[in-house]
This record gives sequence, C-alpha cells and structure tokens, in this order.
Amino acid sequence: MRIAIAIPFIYAALAVTGVLADCAHDNCLRAIIASAVKTRSGVADCASYFAVATITPPPSTVTVTVAHTVTKATDTIQPARQRRDLNRRITAAASIPAYASACSGLARYSSACSCVGVAVGGTFTAPTPVTTVTVTSTTTIPLLSATNYPDVDCGLTPFSTYNVANGECVHIWEAYGVSVSTALTPASCLASHCHLGLFYSGDCTGDPADTIPLDGRCIYAASLYSYQLVCDSTVCP
Repeated sequence: MRIAIAIPFIYAALAVTGVLADCAHDNCLRAIIASAVKTRSGVADCASYFAVATITPPPSTVTVTVAHTVTKATDTIQPARQRRDLNRRITAAASIPAYASACSGLARYSSACSCVGVAVGGTFTAPTPVTTVTVTSTTTIPLLSATNYPDVDCGLTPFSTYNVANGECVHIWEAYGVSVSTALTPASCLASHCHLGLFYSGDCTGDPADTIPLDGRCIYAASLYSYQLVCDSTVCP
C-alpha cells in the first residue's frame, strides 16, 4: 500500500519538472529536478541564471587629439591601434547554485537546464567598453635668438638676448642696434626661408616700411619702433 502511494508522487514530481525524454538522468540533472527539497527550485534557478547572462562587446578605442604648440622639437609617440578580438565574450552575472555542484561547469549545467526546458537565452548586450587615448599633436614654431645693443654697430655690451618666434612682433625701446641670428629652430627652417619686417611706427600692423633678409647684419634701430619675423609657411612648420 505504501509503494502504491509513493510511486504516483514520484511521477507527479517528474511531470511537473518536465524532463525531456532523451536526457540522461545524471547527478547534475538529478540535482536540478530534486523538487522534493523545498529549499531549492532548480528550474527557476536555471531561468534566473541564464536570464542574466551578459554579452560583452569587444572594447573600442577613441583617440582624442590635443593640439600643443612648442618652440622646440618634440617627439610624440602615439599608441599603435591594435586589432581587437571580434568574438563575443559571454559572461554570467550569477553563479551556478551550490546544490548543483555535480555539474562540472557551465556546459554541464546548461545541458541539464535545457533538459527541463530552460535554454540559454534572455541575454542582454552590455555597453561597449570605451578606452580614451589622449594624443598630443605637437607643432614646432620657427624660432631664433636676437640681441639688443646700446650702439648702432652692435659692438658694445648688449642689453638683452631673447627668442623671437615666427609671426611675433618685437618692440624696440632703448636699443640702437639689433643683431638677429641666422640659425633657426627647427634646423629644417633655413634663414633663406625667412625675413624681417621693419616698422617705424605702430605694432606691426599693416605692411612693413622695409623688409630685410636674415643675413646676420646689425640692424640700425635708432628710429625703429618694432620688427616682425616672417617665415615661409610652406617650408617652415
């Protein structure tokens, strides 16, 4: 009589679980369909596990270029862009339940869950990871040195020595002579690529009153108000 009562309950439990006919009842599957244990719900756990599976796209790289102007040569190294693994990576946000320890990994657990009608699905695609690489774009401005003298022959002790950048307007105050170097930085910019515009009034506005080459001469500055270095942009940076 006890056997007759127990057997219907066993079949009822399996019927509720709904195990597919061609599935092998190994220890992994038994752990999932053990519905007699009230502290677990194998089918619900299967559904919950695979509902939170995450598809993580391969990361993408965004390059941001920051312009920076310097007055000396600078080497800038840009990280090489590499091919990324195009295969989708699937990671689970949950863990396989402890009671299913007989399932020796995701493949076994997935197979057992499919036997009770829960297929791997319900996944969502996570946002694409973005890595930002900041690269400095360096521009070197042609530069030379100039010296102010208290005499028109540039022979006495100079007042000061300073750098002059391409396009810069230099005001002459007390100097009577100005000596301008013929060596420029970068070296690819030659003195023959540049000239000086002389202004006897104003701040280098409009056309210069005179234009002279960079030939190392001492410039008569007694009546000079300002001068400007101008280099050919097609040759010099």
